[in-house]
Amino acid sequence: MTVPAASSERYPTVALDSKLLAQADRILLSSEPYEFGESDLRDFRARFPDTPPVHLIDGQMTSWYGSRAIPALDYLRAFAAQLLP
Repeated sequence: MTVPAASSERYPTVALDSKLLAQADRILLSSEPYEFGESDLRDFRARFPDTPPVHLIDGQMTSWYGSRAIPALDYLRAFAAQLLP
């Protein structure tokens, strides 16, 4: 599930709560359009300690197209491999 599923805003905001987050398998904090970092990751985990796993992900590789499309496939393959037990 991607939250929000639909929006008329270019950069929608979402009111996060534990009930919404519990529906996720994983939570990805992207570097695009806001560059989430390690301190954001720690803050998120402290605020929502009972959520599914939370990961930082390279937004350029997941949301840019064109010149990054081919390298993004390798990035996503490696990222997914890290998530497997």
